[in-house]
Amino acid sequence: MQTSKLKRAAIGLAAACACLVVLGAVLVWAALPMTGQEPSQPRSDGLPKASDGARGGDSAVAWFSLEGDALTVEIDEDSVSYAEVYNYPTFGPSGTRSLNDAAAVKNLIGLVNGKTFTAAQSVSAWNKSREGYVGGYSSAVSFFDESGSRCGIIQFDPGFPGDGMAIIAQDTIYCMEGDQTALIDALDELVDRLRDEQPPQETGR
Repeated sequence: MQTSKLKRAAIGLAAACACLVVLGAVLVWAALPMTGQEPSQPRSDGLPKASDGARGGDSAVAWFSLEGDALTVEIDEDSVSYAEVYNYPTFGPSGTRSLNDAAAVKNLIGLVNGKTFTAAQSVSAWNKSREGYVGGYSSAVSFFDESGSRCGIIQFDPGFPGDGMAIIAQDTIYCMEGDQTALIDALDELVDRLRDEQPPQETGR
């Protein structure tokens, strides 16, 4: 786990240096999506919009239950056809890679289903705290049904409250309770694997 943290820190530092060299005085804000709204930061390779249960064109079946400040994940494994993994800065301009490995998708769902996430911070407060921030590291996994509708999205950012795993719903960051090591490690391993399996395509001038 310590190795993963050091790796993320090194990647984030490298990305920050690259941004400063290429963009000079231009500030790149860390990307975090608002529920039902456009991404709150201007970076083009930001995370997909977080969903609020059945809203925003996502699956008609809500994938979590909400009671007070506690959110419980209830993804219907049988309805999930594939997943997409996001990572900044590893995946370059596109930011995402497709995951069609049924066993890997099932493993991720198993690591989040039934888990409780507790309201920790508003999206607006988070965005304000990150103004002017350069570089960083963030990951997410989105689950989709056969029609291409999203039926779940879990996000990771070491800057989130707690240990970094979260769900964005109703303009609130809900942070995962309990030990998150297995989920963080599984997501890190998938990022490394998909980076090697699906390298960025070079574009001609």
